[in-house]
Amino acid sequence: METDGSPIGALRPYQAGTQDDLLLTQAWAIMQDHGDLAKVFHPQAQSLTAFLGYCQPPRTVVLCVDERGPWLFALFEPSFDGAFVALWIRRDRRHTKLAVSTMIRLYKLALSEFTVLLGITKQPRLIAVHLKFGYTLLGELPRFWAGTDAWVL
Repeated sequence: METDGSPIGALRPYQAGTQDDLLLTQAWAIMQDHGDLAKVFHPQAQSLTAFLGYCQPPRTVVLCVDERGPWLFALFEPSFDGAFVALWIRRDRRHTKLAVSTMIRLYKLALSEFTVLLGITKQPRLIAVHLKFGYTLLGELPRFWAGTDAWVL
């Protein structure tokens, strides 16, 4: 199965323009509808306008798209020689071999650009997932994320 000539696991860097802006808008709408937006983004980046602005350089956004639209969204925010990573996978693609293999390719590509990748999560259940992908738990940040605790990995 392919979308505009690319396999569904193809990593597609965001390029400003109507087509990719519509893909970002669609990713935002899916995250919003599924209740995922508040899990991935701080309230300051949750409105559509703020989200689209947040996806602009110097940040890098990568998408994977299938016949239902974006199924993977990754945002890399440079910091010193590394980058903070925000990652979302659409519900129907989570826990699949395709999602895991795509994430591995994504991280390999990101690590060729950045010396270290950092994550912040407010979901304790995701700490174990991060550890499986090679992250190190650095610590807890009390009331860091809109008044709730978060963990840096």
